[in-house]
Amino acid sequence: MIDVFISRPNWVAPEFEEGLTSFLSFLGTHDIKPRTLGSTDQPTEAPLDEVIAIMSECKGAIILGYPQIYVKNGYIKATENNNFQLPTEWNHIEATLAYFKKMPLLVIHHNGISRGIFERGAISKFLYSKDLSKPTWFLSEDLIGALMKWKSSLKEPQTKQANIPKPLTQSSIRPTDQVLVKSAEKILSNETAGRRQLLLPVNDNYICRFPSFLFWSFLLSGLRCWAAAVR
Repeated sequence: MIDVFISRPNWVAPEFEEGLTSFLSFLGTHDIKPRTLGSTDQPTEAPLDEVIAIMSECKGAIILGYPQIYVKNGYIKATENNNFQLPTEWNHIEATLAYFKKMPLLVIHHNGISRGIFERGAISKFLYSKDLSKPTWFLSEDLIGALMKWKSSLKEPQTKQANIPKPLTQSSIRPTDQVLVKSAEKILSNETAGRRQLLLPVNDNYICRFPSFLFWSFLLSGLRCWAAAVR
């Protein structure tokens, strides 16, 4: 089972209960374990601390915007606005935490829910508006496709092992590479007139003569690394 954080109120109006219960059961049939503070997880610390702790154990998050505040007569920015609904403020807090943690995120809200995280363009995620009072609201074609795509992103990426070369041994170097390495080592040990007189034998002929000890030190190091990489 994959742990997934579900941001939702612990209380919903009776007309939403059947659909919510069915959706959570649907997730279970797809090996997803929903986790919500106050429902599946009981707090022992401050709510925000608990949310952060639970979310750290989850691979993704779903935000469900259910109506929690019903306004018959009110104002928004000095403009009269009547009969609108608002979600729980925890939807905004929990969605922000999940978005900041770059968790796979799916945002679904009841028709008419707006403000905050449910505003188009607030986050770079598509928002799904559904009638959450319907018992099978989550079985619509577009939402099923979104759920399956979201679920596929929950898989943990395989940890890439660092490509650390194994220590070189005589047996781990191919014969042709051993010739190059031995030639370079011989060059570095050849001292003439109090300094390194560098000779590189190719086909029994000395084709190079360089006084630069540092140059051949780099060459030897490069040969060894190359031999380790192609072995």
